[in-house]
Amino acid sequence: ELARRLQSRGQLKDASLSLETPFASSSSSSSLSGDSAATATATATDGAAFEKPKCYFAMRYWHPFTKDVLDNIHNDGINSLVILPLYPQFSISTSGSSLRAIQEIFFENPDKWSVPQLQHTVVPAWYHRRGYVRAMSRLIVHEILQFTAVQRQDPAGLNVLFSAHGVPKSYVESGDPYQDQIEECVKVILLSLSLPKSPSLSLPCSRDLCQRGYMKSDQPFLSQYVLFRPASRF
Repeated sequence: ELARRLQSRGQLKDASLSLETPFASSSSSSSLSGDSAATATATATDGAAFEKPKCYFAMRYWHPFTKDVLDNIHNDGINSLVILPLYPQFSISTSGSSLRAIQEIFFENPDKWSVPQLQHTVVPAWYHRRGYVRAMSRLIVHEILQFTAVQRQDPAGLNVLFSAHGVPKSYVESGDPYQDQIEECVKVILLSLSLPKSPSLSLPCSRDLCQRGYMKSDQPFLSQYVLFRPASRF
């Protein structure tokens, strides 16, 4: 609310900093880097709360590096910043890693990065946002419709497999919210699908077993997965 009031008075120069971290290719022309930059720009400009925000895109392990982008933000005179990791769900190993890198830079030079020189806010997770949920739902329906009418009318139904990266068991035990957010994300997406009947959701392994599946590095890894079988035909 404070930011909105200041914006209306023309006292804030707004920007959005989008972050992508560990999986960038060692090639500057990698499709992931290009897709992430495009996502960052679209996210900042589509339905933005402020008119014409400036978008910056930073990466932890490849160009454009976070420190270089923050230098550009400072040189551009930005004093209001929204930091948006491009991971829908939060984990200390993904979004947390990026945010720690920014925090370290801020702590190294508080006169440069503290209020009133810069006001900033962080969007830690956005898997529950309506636009994201709708996009995922559309993708699922689109893929289901690639099956023939005969296949879709099979009494056994069609299965949709939700896959997600695992995190170490120690992270889960320490309170990392990623697993909970993944499970909630799946449920929200299923609820958003326009089906005449409620879909059936089955967890092939119990929560306790799934957590035990986050093994040590010298043990086999048990994938956590969720199967969705539509209760009605498409």
